[in-house]
Amino acid sequence: MKWYRLISILSLDVVAGAVISSWFFSVVFSVEQTYFAYLALALTVWIIYTADHLLDARNISHHASTPRHQFHQRHSKHLTRIILGLMLLDFVTLFFLPVQLVYTGIFLATLVIIFLAVQSSIPWTKELFIAIIYTSGILLPLNLLDNTTFKAAHCILVFQFLIVALINLLIFSWLDSHSDQQDGLNSIVVRAGKGLTSLVIFVLITLQFLLAVSQVLIGELAGASLIILLMTIVLLVIFLKREEAELNDAYRFVGDAVFFLPVIYML
Repeated sequence: MKWYRLISILSLDVVAGAVISSWFFSVVFSVEQTYFAYLALALTVWIIYTADHLLDARNISHHASTPRHQFHQRHSKHLTRIILGLMLLDFVTLFFLPVQLVYTGIFLATLVIIFLAVQSSIPWTKELFIAIIYTSGILLPLNLLDNTTFKAAHCILVFQFLIVALINLLIFSWLDSHSDQQDGLNSIVVRAGKGLTSLVIFVLITLQFLLAVSQVLIGELAGASLIILLMTIVLLVIFLKREEAELNDAYRFVGDAVFFLPVIYML
């Protein structure tokens, strides 16, 4: 747990989940990908998440109340240097990627920079925007538009994954709402309250079940859809146990580890 706590603080579990999820979609959509595409994805996800945590830690004028932000406060200089070094490595990987993928990646990176710059002004959109960027980044290495004809089942599957990412972020915002208030950080829970956020989470979970049923009825990608439904069920259990989850880091680790579950599909 000690080592996994450090892995979680450094967002390395998020990086692993992103790579596994991208691999999952490459298998589902039968798209061949190079190791450089996955490397670029891993580097980009870590840079974005760490930069976001550093910005949050910098905006906290006192000693942060969470281990994650405390760590980023203590090691801000070292982490900033590591980010700069990995940004250089990320730039090098661009020379090994298709030109179209590079252009799309630059566009997505521009959106991320804009988000990081204005997130304090529009805190109620943070979780939705991150979910969209996360999902887009996972699909980006697949270059799907050149390799796959999108059908209704494909669109539903992508939307299902977006919902999982959003539910995950909303639950973590719910669990972190007390510390966010202490540290003066904004989130949809801090702004809208736990009651409304809980309602949104349950609505999204219900929608996820309905989408999974529709995928089974359509008959295409049913197996992949059920994997995403399994991820949702795990998040539902965490949310139903939210009183315990607020005090137990193990629930948080499981919440991020749900993005490892697509490995089951590749077995």
